Amino acid sequence: MVSWFYAIPLDQMTSVDAVRRLIVAPLHAILQADNPQDPTAGLNGIVGSLCVPPQLPVRI
Repeated sequence: MVSWFYAIPLDQMTSVDAVRRLIVAPLHAILQADNPQDPTAGLNGIVGSLCVPPQLPVRI
């Protein structure tokens, strides 16, 4: 079993439509997908709204 989560800034939850677009629709897409253990496809439409940690350069 794989666990995953995604985060949306609370200041984007300004209306029922925003909650549907950023939470309900992606979760529905993920749960209906062929592989719900991989949420990538369900989150593609809201990537710009996600709280993503800073990507640090890789040091070798």
